[in-house]
Amino acid sequence: KGAEVGLSSSAPTNILTVVPSLNPTVKSAIPDGVVLQRDNTPCISQVNPSNHPDRFKCMINPTTISSEPGTYDNDPVGLVGVNCIIYIRPVTWAWEGNAFIFQSMDSIEAINNCFAAGVVMSERRAIIPDDINLLRDNTPCIFQSNPSNHPDRFKCMLEPTAISSEPGTYNNDLLALRGLNGCVIDVRPVTWAWEGNAFIFQSVESLDVINDCFAAGVLISESGYGAAEDTATLI
Repeated sequence: KGAEVGLSSSAPTNILTVVPSLNPTVKSAIPDGVVLQRDNTPCISQVNPSNHPDRFKCMINPTTISSEPGTYDNDPVGLVGVNCIIYIRPVTWAWEGNAFIFQSMDSIEAINNCFAAGVVMSERRAIIPDDINLLRDNTPCIFQSNPSNHPDRFKCMLEPTAISSEPGTYNNDLLALRGLNGCVIDVRPVTWAWEGNAFIFQSVESLDVINDCFAAGVLISESGYGAAEDTATLI
């Protein structure tokens, strides 16, 4: 852990385009009895606008049949694959007991790399506290440099949400966050929602990059991928 946070100072100094509307669920989403073990065939993209929204299908080894949830645009769920995480919106967990169908904003290449043959896909719990919505207000993020008080950091103001001073320290584990148009920035969270309206974090990115990605009105959400990588390296 890093030094305790001093927050009293505020010295300024390809197929889908489904954008998450909620932080990924923290409850168990995969139905009991369903095991998402991939078979040896590649996942495919299914595009049929007259019949259904764009989606992906990954064949799985025989398991308990589940047509849940049976709808589109459901809450996102983080699934762990081969040293990676992809956030998906489930359509059916195990259609006819052997087909996992879902929506995702990731590419078919990323999905096949992560959900490779033989892997058992498992659920990942969200890191952002489940009552926190990182919805940006209409003010720009700022850079805070005050070496006598705290390490360099950034502050992005939020629309009012639940209060969270977690994690409350510096130099925490990296977390990839997704912003405008799917951009991804790696951050080290300092406080998720100081006084219910300030997201404070460390990042190696520039203030311009942060403001472009975490733009006014954007709901910041967790991403399965590091900002500078083609595949996730979060695990």
